[in-house]
Amino acid sequence: MARRISTMYDVERSVGRNGQNSSLDVMLIQFFLFSIFMNSGWPLSGQISMEEASEPSAIFPINGIHKPALNTWISIFQRAANKRGLGPLFDDGRVDPSNVGWGLRSGRTAGRRTIMIFNQILLNADRKRFERIPFDPHMPPSLGSELQMAFST
Repeated sequence: MARRISTMYDVERSVGRNGQNSSLDVMLIQFFLFSIFMNSGWPLSGQISMEEASEPSAIFPINGIHKPALNTWISIFQRAANKRGLGPLFDDGRVDPSNVGWGLRSGRTAGRRTIMIFNQILLNADRKRFERIPFDPHMPPSLGSELQMAFST
């Protein structure tokens, strides 16, 4: 039976601690973190503890500006994902590009990536909404248009 495999949203360059932190990539990570930790529109918000989180302005508004507190948010997510058995992920406060897609393995990058787990959590929470992320009300228009173009080709 033919089927469509869901889109996977990925960063072009690393985001977080010692990352390149380009604006659109930072926006995507801010969107993921905001959706998982704060946005009550997603069925899982509030299910992951923000015990160590501070400076919510690092993830909202979703503006593409990297602040050091974003590294902490990423690290909190990585620890929470590992506790839930979604990893193993390196707890390094950084999100690197997957470059290979949904759980595929390639050379030395074999294994789970933080970006894959972001995608997996939101896909599992609400598949229809996940596939319409570029149109989400909290998605910045510049990133939404970029994601739409990336998946229309």
